[in-house]
Amino acid sequence: MNYNKKLYESNRLRNLIRASNRCGSHEGCLRVHAHNTIEHEIGKLIIMKKLLNLGYSVWSEAIFLNGSRADIVGIKDGEGVIVEVLHSEIDKVKKLASNPKEGYYPTDFSFYQVESDKVKEFEI
Repeated sequence: MNYNKKLYESNRLRNLIRASNRCGSHEGCLRVHAHNTIEHEIGKLIIMKKLLNLGYSVWSEAIFLNGSRADIVGIKDGEGVIVEVLHSEIDKVKKLASNPKEGYYPTDFSFYQVESDKVKEFEI
């Protein structure tokens, strides 16, 4: 893919994220929620750092135009990834039971689920 095509695709993917989430003040920022466990938040931080080291632009707790929310979103060279960090058994049952390709997340992104105790081994 040439440079102009990569730039076009990256911008197209960014435009699937709500404007309030993709603005510069939230890109690269870890957003945490009081109801999440510390293990879940640490897992998000590790994944974000890995993506940043690979040259991705990253967002945590990004909300898409369709209303879905992802733990981590990364965009690089016209390719987008969504990473969900699973911590509790309830998370695993809920998220593994749903098929994210069927309407929850934009299908333009590659989707990964990783358990919080396996984030150090995670690779794209």
